[in-house]
Amino acid sequence: MTLPTSGAAPINVGGLVGGSDSMLVGLTCLSVLSLLYAFFVLRPRTKGGSSAPPTVTKSPVSGLPVVGTIVEFGKSPVKMVQRCYEEYGPVFTVPFFHKRLTFLIGPEAQEPFFKAPDEVLSQDEVYGFMKPVFGPGVVYDASKKNRQVQFQSMAHGLRTSRLKGYTAKIEKETRQYLETWGESGELDLFHALSELTILTSSRCLHGDDVRENLFKEVSQLYHDLDHGLTPLTVFFPNAPTAAHKKRNEARAKMVELFGKVIKNRRDHPDVKHSDGTDILSIFMDVKYKDGSPITDEQVTGLLIALLFAGQHTSCITSTWTSLFILNNPEIMKRIVSEQMDIFDSEPDAAVDYKK
Repeated sequence: MTLPTSGAAPINVGGLVGGSDSMLVGLTCLSVLSLLYAFFVLRPRTKGGSSAPPTVTKSPVSGLPVVGTIVEFGKSPVKMVQRCYEEYGPVFTVPFFHKRLTFLIGPEAQEPFFKAPDEVLSQDEVYGFMKPVFGPGVVYDASKKNRQVQFQSMAHGLRTSRLKGYTAKIEKETRQYLETWGESGELDLFHALSELTILTSSRCLHGDDVRENLFKEVSQLYHDLDHGLTPLTVFFPNAPTAAHKKRNEARAKMVELFGKVIKNRRDHPDVKHSDGTDILSIFMDVKYKDGSPITDEQVTGLLIALLFAGQHTSCITSTWTSLFILNNPEIMKRIVSEQMDIFDSEPDAAVDYKK
């Protein structure tokens, strides 16, 4: 199409109109695809089978179905779970985006989770959001045969005979850490025990060379990995957020760091890097059933997985135990008396596993 102009050459706008039509068609297609995606993927299923647990779709935070529970969960997951437990009982399902989360509260409700085979309750599907943290081919992203080998190597590193050998290491880290406390004052018990758990874990899992030379870097990288797990991660593990970006960078740096440690150990086998009881030494020697060796990236992923598995449970358990002891003078008195009976003659004696 040509438009006449005064005192100027005619302007051909056919290309402009054609470009606008193409853009309009493109935007229309994009809108339709977005709606279809939202309907079939993001739209949560609000009903289960006839024997399914009750489904939570309403929330006091917002009157909008489904949306209210998402907002409530984002504000405070603990408060929401407490509310649903009181209203619906120990087992209930909450639709979130394109997923349905079923909560099992208490030992009786949780029993089927631990007993059911993978064909009934698939661990791979549940823990898929951890792949960006652990890396490819590790734990729940590994094939069933490779995962069995990985779990066996973990169990080998945590058997009783090895735990006995960790006693002296844990004692050393604990004594050194307590020396920084001073004679009196206040502290955040959970934060303090989290720090202590990282120290002991690094000594036992990574070895003396990592604990003595690289602890600060490892601790910071773990911090970024840990804070890369947010409520959003469960639903969209690769969403372009600042936390996910730092998480991905931390994992890449962790792989690089431990890759250098592994290479140094293999290149200099005659040098004493550690006492050989650390779990890193075990992971380095893993071979899968097809004969292929484990990769350095997978070794790092297993170390991260084991640290995640032990860090939270250990510091939370020790914090609650300490709080119960401090809140009950009678129990505190019994514990102090027991310690006095064992160490009265030698207060600085080394801790023995049997004691």
